[in-house]
Parts: sequence; C-alpha cells; structure tokens
Amino acid sequence: MSFGAGDSPQNTQFQTTYQRDAPQIEAAKLGLMDAAKEYTMFGMSPFEAVDPTLKPGEEGYGEYKYTGTDGRYAEGTKYSDLTREQRMREGQVDIPTQGVAGFDPMQQQAFQQAQAGIGAYQPFLNQSTQLTQLATQAYDPSSYKEYMNPFQDEVIAGIEQQFEKARKSSNGTSRIFCFWRTCRCKFSRII
Repeated sequence: MSFGAGDSPQNTQFQTTYQRDAPQIEAAKLGLMDAAKEYTMFGMSPFEAVDPTLKPGEEGYGEYKYTGTDGRYAEGTKYSDLTREQRMREGQVDIPTQGVAGFDPMQQQAFQQAQAGIGAYQPFLNQSTQLTQLATQAYDPSSYKEYMNPFQDEVIAGIEQQFEKARKSSNGTSRIFCFWRTCRCKFSRII
C-alpha cells in the first residue's frame, strides 16, 4: 500500500482471512470447554444434565435438573429456574491449580550450599580493597625514574649537546638550526 506518488487510498483493497481447526478438533475443543464450564458451574453439586446424551446445538443441551436428597429444592427443579442468588451459591467450586513437582534432595542440598556460600567471599573482597588502597597510597609519580634506561639518558644528553653547539655556532644570529639538518651535515662529512 503506497500513499506517495503511487496508488491512492481509494484503490486500496483489504482482505480478511479466517483460519479454523479441523472440524473434529474444533468439536473436541468445544466439548472440553463445555465440560469445564459444567465443572465450574456445578462441581460436585446435586444438579445433573437433563439428558446427558445431547450434543451442543441440540434442543435441551445445557439444561440441568436437581437430583439431590438434601431437600434444598424440589425434585426435578431446573437450574435455569433458580434465582441469581441461588445460582451463585450453587456455582462455588474451587478449581484445582496446576501441580508442580517438588525439588529433589540434590537440588535442596545445592540451595543450602549456595546460601551458605553467599557472603563467604566477603573477607577476600575486604582484603583486596585494603591492598588496593595501600598500593595507590604508596605510589610516587616520580618513582618511574629509577627504572629508566641510563643509555637513554646519555642519548638524550647527546642530542641536547648538539642543539647547544648548533646554537652557539650560529654566532648570535636569529637563525634556528634544525637538528636534522645538522645531523645530515655531519653524516655527509663522514661519508
């Protein structure tokens, strides 16, 4: 569908697709839903189907009559004849929840060991924090100098001497000599 330079909304077509289960699966689902509805409505109550052989859609399906012996209602009283309040009292059923297997002994032991281990590492964390603080307090920014290579210092001093010589040989003029130019001159004399 495009609303730019292409098709206009008037030329747009819509299609609806309905997807259904196979008829026998759909019938089985409806039967299970009806059984669940009956269980939640009546549970173990004294109401029974007028004709249990009826199928959904047939005349009389979903009609229930009283068959109890406790005398709450007259024999054969239909559920549909009860008042709303009476229906609410009859329909109170506790639907069981899904059962879940308990933990086996190995899992319970693992939980106990895990709980025992929590916090056992705390002394190591405290010690590492203290050592880190000691290490950063003892750091001296000029402490690197003792690890410097003495030959490197000699090379740097030699370069500085060459700069000083070049500056003095300029006889006080404002010309600045490039170190590389000076080096190139020295190398050309050697070659």
